[in-house]
Parts: sequence; C-alpha cells; structure tokens
Amino acid sequence: MQCISTCTMRVLWNGEPTEKFYPSRGIRQGDPLSPYIFVACMERLSHLIEGAVNNGRWKPVLVARNGPSIHSLFFANDIVLFAEATPEQGQVIKECLDRFCIASGQKVSEAKSRVFFSRNTPSAAIVGICDTLSMAATEDLGKYLGIPVLNGRVTRVRFQYIINRIDRKLAGWKTRCLSLAGSRLCHGDH
Repeated sequence: MQCISTCTMRVLWNGEPTEKFYPSRGIRQGDPLSPYIFVACMERLSHLIEGAVNNGRWKPVLVARNGPSIHSLFFANDIVLFAEATPEQGQVIKECLDRFCIASGQKVSEAKSRVFFSRNTPSAAIVGICDTLSMAATEDLGKYLGIPVLNGRVTRVRFQYIINRIDRKLAGWKTRCLSLAGSRLCHGDH
C-alpha cells in the first residue's frame, strides 16, 4: 500500500513543474503496478466468493449433469458470476460484491453489468434479482473479445462474419507471402 498511498505527482505547465499533489483516485491506468494490484484485488474477490460457496450460502451452477460446478470466471478486467437464479442468491452476490468494494475501494459499474437468465427462470425471480443487484437483465450476451458469447446452438451462420474476416486476411497474406508453387517464402526470405 505504501507504493499507492505515498506517491505524488507533478504536472508540467508551460514547461515548468507544478507543486506536488497526491492523487485521490489511486494508481492510474498504465502504471506498471496496476496489473499486479488488480490481480491481488481479484484474488480477494475470489476468496470472498469461495467462502460463500464453502459455507453453503452461494449456490454455484453445474456445468453438466454430474459435472463440476462453477461460480466465477475472471479474465483480464471482466468477471462472470454464476449462481442459482433466486432473489436470495442475488442478495448473496450483492453482499460479496459490496464487501469487496468496501475493502478495495473499487466500484461495480452497474451500467455496464448485465444479468443473464435461463429460459425457465420465473419472471418474479428475474425482477427480484435485477432489483437487488441494480443491474439490467439481458437475453443476448453479445460479444467478448470479438467472439459471440453464445446462449444457444452453434451454427455456421452465427460465425460467418468471423470466417469472412479470416478469409479476407488470409487472401491478403497469401498474395504477399506464398507462390502457387510453394517454393518462395514470405517477402522473398530464404
């Protein structure tokens, strides 16, 4: 915490440094410590969730019948949480997130967050969970890292735009790097 709480900054104003000041928002994006601090914070959130799972309060989702259960996925700065679709579980999720936010100084972006429900979730439960979490429900998980997050059957049509993009990139690459005989290497390198 000393690395975060004791740092000072100066701004060059017309070529002259201003007086030192202390940032009030923590470290800035791009700071070399930022990824490590983020990972440490997410580890704490993971421990909070695992604690709630272990004491039976958080009910994770089964991946498959007789398969393992899953309660969370962390990737870069995105988190996907899985739980039984009941208002009580919504409250458990909120409590874990609130405890994490108080401890870390982070804040959940409710405007960017969405809740996805299976088709058989009762509408009263959907409303209750969304109200508890202050997040909107969604029927489309959209794309993640440019790939659709599917909530249905995988079809060629769903991925056609990706196939088209790859074909266009390969076509350009092939014309620059490959000969029809296959004897010439990229850019004439041997």
